Formats: sequence, structure tokens, C-alpha cells
Amino acid sequence: MVKSLSYIGRLCVCALGALSAVALAAEPNIPKLEREVVFHIEKGSLEFALIQFSRQAEIQVVLAPASATNLTTSAISGRLTAGAALRALLKGTGLSYTTVGDTVMVESSENKESPKDEPGSTSTVQDFHS
Repeated sequence: MVKSLSYIGRLCVCALGALSAVALAAEPNIPKLEREVVFHIEKGSLEFALIQFSRQAEIQVVLAPASATNLTTSAISGRLTAGAALRALLKGTGLSYTTVGDTVMVESSENKESPKDEPGSTSTVQDFHS
């Protein structure tokens, strides 16, 4: 009798473990910019800060090469949503971001207001995701 109870107990534990795994897999997908992440990004070059942001948030960031030249940003440290951290990094730089699927595209705020699309003028972009 004791053997059958312990066998049933083990079956229940296995069943509960399987149900927990299914429940975790069924969690709704949270958009990447809404996920909370613990960030540790030092004050300095915006280009380097965006690389760190990309790695820490696990988000692909695309930036036109000339967009971040000579720009600096403040340090970011602590638990923030990825979107809040990105807005803090871009504050005062004249840059903004848009999302295309799971990719964040950083560009000049001026370009968003008055697009200057001319044939052959497309910039090469750099992917900061490792």
C-alpha cells in the first residue's frame, strides 16, 4: 500500500511539473520594449551606450552610422523597461526611435518630420546586436 501511494505521489509531482511548464510557455508575449531589464550602461559615447543597450535588453538596434557621431549620453542603471531606458539614452540627442517588428531603428528626429528620400541616398546601417 505504501509503495502505491508513493508511486501516485511521484506521478502527481511529475504532472504538476508538466503543467507548470505549459503554463509558463503559455504566458502572453510581452513586447520587447515593455520588458523590464536591469541596465548598467555607463555615461559616454551614445554609440557604445546603444551597443550595451542592445546586449542587455536583447533587442536588435539599427543606427545610421553618422547619426551618433560625437553624441554622448547619461548613465543608466537599475530596473527599467527597455523603452524607458532607450528614451533616457536618446534624451537631448536629437535622435528618436521607431520599431519595425523586433528591431529598433534609431534616426534623427529631423528625418522623421521632413523625410528626404532621394534615390541613391540610403545610408548604410549598423547592427548593434551581438
